[in-house]
Formats: sequence, C-alpha cells, structure tokens
Amino acid sequence: MNNFITIMRKLNPQAAYPARMEEAIVGIVRSKKPPVFRVSRNKIIKIHMAEGMSREDAIEFCEYNLERSLPYYGKNAPTMCGSYYQ
Repeated sequence: MNNFITIMRKLNPQAAYPARMEEAIVGIVRSKKPPVFRVSRNKIIKIHMAEGMSREDAIEFCEYNLERSLPYYGKNAPTMCGSYYQ
C-alpha cells in the first residue's frame, strides 16, 4: 500500500483519489483544509498505458474523464501535478 494512503487515513479519511490509481499518488497537500492527495498526471498516463491504452488515448481519457470529474469529489478532491506532455 502507498505510504501516503496510510498517512492520509489519519489526516483525512475521506480524501479521494482516482480508482486503481494508488501508484499515482505522489504526496499530500496539507495547505488545503482538509488535506488532500497530490496525484501525478504522468503516472496516471503510465498506468493506463500499462493496461493497454496508447499514450494519446490515455491522455484523452484522463483529460476528459478524470480531470472533468474532480469538482464532483468535493472538498476531498485530489490535486493534480505534472504535465501530460512531458
């Protein structure tokens, strides 16, 4: 299990992250109240590519399906870092 998940369980048990994207969690943003996960766009792309998507399809999927859904997570939504085009 990702160490950040273990830490976050104590800080904010309601903190959300995208399903099956535990490996994409790269940190915790404590400046937000409540604290939330920081998730890497690059790692999300790599995870989707490992599941068989092309890079272009993985980017499109994340831009359309993931990033557009973040407002619906509410105050526990993760923040994204990095670029899809590195």
